Amino acid sequence: MDDRQRAQAILEAVGGKENVSSLTHCATRLRFYLNNGQKVEKEEIKEVPGVIQYVESGGQHQVVIGSDVVDVFDELVKLLPEDAEKQVNEPKEKQTWYDELFATISAIFTPYIGVLAAAGILKGFLIPLSMYNILPADSGLYQLLSILASGVFTLLPLFIAVTAANRFKTNQFIALAIAAAMIYPLTDASILDSASLLGLTISFKTYGGAVVPTILAIWAQSYIERGVKKVLPKVTHTVFVPFFTIIITGIAVFALIGPLGNGIANLIGTAYFSVYAFSPILAGALLGGLFQLLVMVGLHWGILPIALINIQNTGADTILPIGSNGVFGQFGAVVGAWLFLRKGKDKEIAASASLSGFFGITEPAIYGINLKYKMPFIIGSISAALGGAISGFFETKAYSFTPVANIFTFSMFVGPGNNFSAQLLANGVSFFVALVATALWMRKQMKTVSISEEEQKIISAEPVASTNLVVAPLNGEYLPISEINDPVFSSKSMGEGFAIKPSEGTVYAPVSGVVELVAQTKHAIGFTADDGKQLLIHIGLNTVELNGKGFSWQVKQGDRVTAGQVIGQVDFSQLADYDTTTAVVLTNTLDYPEVKISLTDKNHLIQTK
Repeated sequence: MDDRQRAQAILEAVGGKENVSSLTHCATRLRFYLNNGQKVEKEEIKEVPGVIQYVESGGQHQVVIGSDVVDVFDELVKLLPEDAEKQVNEPKEKQTWYDELFATISAIFTPYIGVLAAAGILKGFLIPLSMYNILPADSGLYQLLSILASGVFTLLPLFIAVTAANRFKTNQFIALAIAAAMIYPLTDASILDSASLLGLTISFKTYGGAVVPTILAIWAQSYIERGVKKVLPKVTHTVFVPFFTIIITGIAVFALIGPLGNGIANLIGTAYFSVYAFSPILAGALLGGLFQLLVMVGLHWGILPIALINIQNTGADTILPIGSNGVFGQFGAVVGAWLFLRKGKDKEIAASASLSGFFGITEPAIYGINLKYKMPFIIGSISAALGGAISGFFETKAYSFTPVANIFTFSMFVGPGNNFSAQLLANGVSFFVALVATALWMRKQMKTVSISEEEQKIISAEPVASTNLVVAPLNGEYLPISEINDPVFSSKSMGEGFAIKPSEGTVYAPVSGVVELVAQTKHAIGFTADDGKQLLIHIGLNTVELNGKGFSWQVKQGDRVTAGQVIGQVDFSQLADYDTTTAVVLTNTLDYPEVKISLTDKNHLIQTK
């Protein structure tokens, strides 16, 4: 399936182009706002090749793809109406105020996050080059690189103006004019630092790189522009709507909105530092351990702007070094999992996710492996908490803003004293503790088969001899066993087999032979076939917890059955809170030189030689 086909499949699964309110993307995710979230076919999205996960958060419907996200996004844009932005840029689903807040922050910053990352990396590299006189600060090359690195941050209001105008549905070019006016005093030495207007002291040179004032300015512009349009005749709109909007908004920005925005920014910074000052170690452990949870639901966009504000206000920040431990924790966990996963789809996913993690992109690791096996994610988070506590203990800081943490951005930690080495220690602990602990856990999982004593009986049964017939025990979708979300089965440590996503509850005997066991909890049943095959049917994952609820068998241990005979019923409505994927395993696989799984032949699903 190529990128266009993937885009088409995703678009259909989210309800079609008419249901798309707006679309953007970040480093790994497509981010949809939809007119009606009830139309989303979540399972269909997950089945699209290349889709790692589907997440709904903050009013956004996020499709996690990974490094191919830009290619799929470009194809999606081609499938949407040309005037889609003008038609429906605002989600029509009802949102809470905090959903709306985080969605707005995300919409404003994600489109140019790559540019911020690139400039931050360059800015970070310049710090040690100058500090150790490798590249003197007065050299032409240093000056040029510094201009390239600093321009983005000084002129950040221009970037914010464009995306905020999109978000607030107002004119981009008027927004750029207002943002340019906020920055311009910094470029003209003849302009005073402040002046008096209507009894107010107005500061002119405080908005270079301003985040909150610019967002508030464009938000105010959206209302002022609409008001001006209502008052003026349409024939005058081309010239006089921009004219009056710029004047009214501009005066409001310098007299009221700008100072208010700076005050809010200072308050946010002060609030964070107050919490951090109470206990840097506790703050580090909590933020470090929880940071990737915030990333999963997109709430990290409510925190990263605070880091940017801290650097602009004080020249340093403690959020970025603490948060970076979350990246290295999940990166270490997926590498540890990769070391001991058996060959197959998960091994391949872990390899590509490890490469993404090396560059600071953790979503493929989180959704592809760590959450699937659960324990790697927990280990990664605990390791990140340890690293965060170390960052807090040494009170490490970042001296440039880079929203992506990897070995190429370590230069942002270069600063006075032992700041760099302390942060290196913290990230190293996060990575290596996660790697070693996950590797040990995964090694045990791949070697140990966790089945009950009753289920062990089917493995030790003596084979007999007869036909080669293995029929489907349930109707539904047949899948390779490697795709089942349980390493005991997907690793094939119990034997070859296949998985079923059931569509109905009637259970049929898979072979002609004898019932070797019916688990007391009724979630599993085993057979010895006339030709010696030993089969285990395990219905659902963790369904042993139901203690028999929802299962009804018409056979008992020792009964003889014929392939295709109805042997029981499963009420899947009773299993609604569980993954009902069913494993059918040939537990004596090693008795056969060759075992072939044929998912297209319902009468010979497992073939042996």
